[in-house]
Amino acid sequence: MDITLELGKIERHLLDSKNRKLLEECWIQLAKDFNLAGISDFPASKPVDLNALISILIEFITSPKNKTTNWDSVNYRVDIPSEIDCSMLSSENYARLLFIRVFQKVWFRHQYQSFDRNGQIHE
Repeated sequence: MDITLELGKIERHLLDSKNRKLLEECWIQLAKDFNLAGISDFPASKPVDLNALISILIEFITSPKNKTTNWDSVNYRVDIPSEIDCSMLSSENYARLLFIRVFQKVWFRHQYQSFDRNGQIHE
């Protein structure tokens, strides 16, 4: 997976005004996943754009207080494929990968919430 390419696609998707709410939902999902992974001090400030979100994640990941964090729990909660060796990624690429996986969760949830049991589309 080319992380930069995937992030570029997502960024273009988020620039569409009807998709701006997805960024906030991704942030909420990240906070939930981190909390379920046992990390309760996830940053509360909501980012205004994708670059801000990635920056906040990088800062959180590289914070000295998080050096002993069990990132395997986070990887499991966020559903990072086990074939990816996250220890080989830079903090920036790890933050981007976390966001990409969370965005995929949120995006799929939106796609499947659009239909009811009878297959009718809901806006």
